[in-house]
Amino acid sequence: MILPGGTVVFRNLTSTMVEVGEIFAELEKRELTGYVAATADNFSGTIFLRKGAFVDAIEEVDSGTVVIGEPACADIIKRCRSGDVGLDVGEVSDAVLNALIGFVNNRTVYENMSSEFVNIDKLLLTLETWKHTGCIEIVTRSGTGTILFENGFFIDGTFKMANGTTITGIESLEAIINAYRRTAATINVYRPENMGCADACADIPIISISDFEDMTQQQPGFHELL
Repeated sequence: MILPGGTVVFRNLTSTMVEVGEIFAELEKRELTGYVAATADNFSGTIFLRKGAFVDAIEEVDSGTVVIGEPACADIIKRCRSGDVGLDVGEVSDAVLNALIGFVNNRTVYENMSSEFVNIDKLLLTLETWKHTGCIEIVTRSGTGTILFENGFFIDGTFKMANGTTITGIESLEAIINAYRRTAATINVYRPENMGCADACADIPIISISDFEDMTQQQPGFHELL
């Protein structure tokens, strides 16, 4: 999962040098809204927090298995306790968190659409008109990009280029659109499952991470950006 840059809280930690429980206790104390990203050779996982409490998680294993929700959170923590896992912590806005949760628990609106017949400018303007909340995933030869929306407005984005460079924020939108126009690309459009707007994401029950210890400025419209 490609995550937005957000504000870096901790970067390049490893589970062998920190007490995982203490990290989450500190984030709970700070009432952090954001994510903890865990990576190792055979898996990657992300735990999402709102005001320091668990709201969702996603884990992707090399075998292709994807686990979400509480089981994913429990397994990520278990892996962190038993092996050498890289940890990065980022802080994001409520709007970005809502869009990320929507991506984890998504309903596909459009899937595998080709740049051969989809005009990217028209698609973005259509989603703005629909007041779309969710995200677009765009895969090009130059890299993979994610654009996050709330009520039709761009709120964040990330473009991970094929050479390993990552572009975030408003600059990512221009980079993704340029890559889309230059090379063959596919588009997937997602919105939160059974949720018409981001406000519904805020109603997801929050759970303290400690519960898992026993479980091993104005948003720009696209017409202004294109």
